[in-house]
Amino acid sequence: MFGLAALRDPIRDGIAETIRICARAGVDVRMVTGDHANTAMAIAKEVGICSTESCGILTGKEFSKLAAHELDERIAQAKVFARIAPEDKLRIVRALQARGEVVAMTGDGVNDAPALKAADIGVAMGSGTEVAKEASDLVLQDSNFQTIVGAVEEGRHSFRVLRRVIMYLLSDSFSEVLLIVLALVLGLPTPLIVAQILWINLIDDGIIDTALAFDPKDDDLMDQPPIKTNERLLSRRMIGMMALISIVSGVGLLGLYWWMVNAGFGVEHARTIVFSTLAIDSLIYVYSVRHLDKPILNEHLYSNKFLFWSVVGGISLQVAAVYVPFLQRILGTVALSLADWGIIATTVLVLILIIELAKALLISERKR
Repeated sequence: MFGLAALRDPIRDGIAETIRICARAGVDVRMVTGDHANTAMAIAKEVGICSTESCGILTGKEFSKLAAHELDERIAQAKVFARIAPEDKLRIVRALQARGEVVAMTGDGVNDAPALKAADIGVAMGSGTEVAKEASDLVLQDSNFQTIVGAVEEGRHSFRVLRRVIMYLLSDSFSEVLLIVLALVLGLPTPLIVAQILWINLIDDGIIDTALAFDPKDDDLMDQPPIKTNERLLSRRMIGMMALISIVSGVGLLGLYWWMVNAGFGVEHARTIVFSTLAIDSLIYVYSVRHLDKPILNEHLYSNKFLFWSVVGGISLQVAAVYVPFLQRILGTVALSLADWGIIATTVLVLILIIELAKALLISERKR
């Protein structure tokens, strides 16, 4: 009797879906293997790297037969590399880098070390050799490709959160600078004292920028193209939004302060109103800078419960800064009447409305 036994190394569950996520995210996945071309192509089709034979396959034999420029062109087109020698892996990495690609290379053997070292991001398998791990930037402890995609998503999320924090802090700081400088130019008494500025920057802003770090991941993170290596930390739209918030808040508060001084409000009284308006305004417009592509009314206020309660806590602390005698002496504030809080609420509402209208114009302009 004769028998035939076949062995198959099964593909991990969820890999096909992970490859589809990569395609949506603009991450080009390529297979580099020492297996036979037919085996490599069959696996590539199964996981979704290739859908047809024409997707492009390049074998180790062709590396020695093609001219340098032809080989580089084939490398750029190929999705599958079969029967590849260690030196060929290094050539693949360098050819893709020459085209401006950011290359992440995975490997586990001693022979993979040169390519792992040359790649922009070398990723060694946790089960791999020590040489491969030493040559890599990262070591994947679970040896799972899905973990790499998860890391890409986490990196994109961290980058967005960093941008939001910077936008928020700089917008608030420039508002204060503009308010104080313009008041001095007009010969008005200083609208904020040092203690009040420190209170806003350390107490109000401090709890808010910390809470922003807990923002949940946006649903469209993996539907966006990769961030370019030469992209600025703050885009032109973000700088424009920062300028808008700074000008609207700074000039608006200056107008309020000028009116109060000329209307007979005491300097401490007027300062307290400006101080409270600026603090509460900055606590509210944090929801404007979270997403530049949708209005504040579409924000889910409790999607980040830490931020929500930080805003509530910040407003409560601001009320304490106005009425607690100990804080009044430190911050130079006076108790406000209900009418004063009406002025504060109205001013904040107007400032937020202007910011949101301008943001809506930016959104509509971008969609054209």
